[in-house]
Amino acid sequence: MNQTIYLKQLIIAIVLIFLSFSVQAGERHYSFGLSAAFENYHFLVNRTQHANNDIYAINLEAQFLYDNHHNFKIDLKPWVLIDIDPVIISRYIPNEANVLYYSSWLEISAGMQYYNKGISEFYNPTKVFTRYDFEDKMYMPGDVGELIFRAKILKTHIGPFDDFSVEFIVQPWFQQSYLSENDSRFALAGDFGSVPYELDDVHDNPQTYFDSIGWGVVLKGMLSSLEWEILYYHGPERTPAYYFTTNSGGALRLRPFYYVIDMVGANLSYSVGRFLLKAELAGKITLANDAITHDLPNQTDNLVPDSYFQFVVGADYTVENLFKEHILRLTVEYYGEDDDARELAEYRPLKNDIFLGADYDFNNRLMTHLRLGVLKDLGNTELAIILETETKIYRELKWEVQAAIVNRDSDPTAPLSYFDNNSYLLTRLSYSFGS
Repeated sequence: MNQTIYLKQLIIAIVLIFLSFSVQAGERHYSFGLSAAFENYHFLVNRTQHANNDIYAINLEAQFLYDNHHNFKIDLKPWVLIDIDPVIISRYIPNEANVLYYSSWLEISAGMQYYNKGISEFYNPTKVFTRYDFEDKMYMPGDVGELIFRAKILKTHIGPFDDFSVEFIVQPWFQQSYLSENDSRFALAGDFGSVPYELDDVHDNPQTYFDSIGWGVVLKGMLSSLEWEILYYHGPERTPAYYFTTNSGGALRLRPFYYVIDMVGANLSYSVGRFLLKAELAGKITLANDAITHDLPNQTDNLVPDSYFQFVVGADYTVENLFKEHILRLTVEYYGEDDDARELAEYRPLKNDIFLGADYDFNNRLMTHLRLGVLKDLGNTELAIILETETKIYRELKWEVQAAIVNRDSDPTAPLSYFDNNSYLLTRLSYSFGS
């Protein structure tokens, strides 16, 4: 971990050195912004669980953007997240600190950056270049920036395709996803039968450095009203799988492990009238892994998941000019997978689920927004209800509310039932300013 922090700090230093040589006297090529937020998590059920019934945190983020409006851009976003009580989560490494060279036909970027793929609303099986922060919000985890080198070649027209591009991506440094510690409210803990367990101190990384390197190729274009994207990725699956083991004292522990995948995927969207039809497809091949074994009885001999195919199909329906200026978008999506195994090594929660969502934009000067989502597992009684709303109160002072309410199934192998019920209400008050 120290090596990782040192590498990120080195990237930041390089960015700042570039910046010192790029600013031209008497010209305005930069902008600066700052935001500060106070957050409170209020957990709604099982309020004695881990004794953390409410969490308070301060979130500070700055943004410095330099663009010479010709061919060079720098984006630097230092970020600090500090828990006040109890002290569980802290973040101080920026998710974005990168340089970009661009022209009419070429983009080259390097540094910490987000690289998100996928078109579905709630879950994206093709989003393989990104880690998640399960420690902050287990049900709706945020993205984490990655060290990425990226080159993109753009072509306005090629054959029957418009806006064609081919992109090459390399991720030379593997990092584990943020997982909740055992003293946190979002702890990955529970009972297996009558035996309690919690997260193991050891996480199994990819077996060699070359296994930990991620790289891929993305083709993208337009064909009339069809927007398409084809992806290939080789590297670690950045959302870990799990298996049960025992520690030196004989206690049951849940150990995360990372395995290598070869993914061939596609994102497709087609506009027709007010409808947007969409599909997200991902075939993930796990044959590149050596067997991962363990000594615990009643589990498969090889923990590496079998190859599997994930897909999302759905549609958006958008109504504009409601009450003159409001915008309503309705979403329905189905999440499926060809492997319905329930072992923890195969832990991928969305295998037979439907999502219904509504996004209401008041389109006013206060930027008021309301989102509602319902996620239902069609194979059991598990249900998740998600509510988000935000609005400005005065100038750049913003108020946000987010709620996630879950109903677990009585079957202990159902996805949500592996872990404790962490239904919560999040309130956030933030202020932003910049130039």
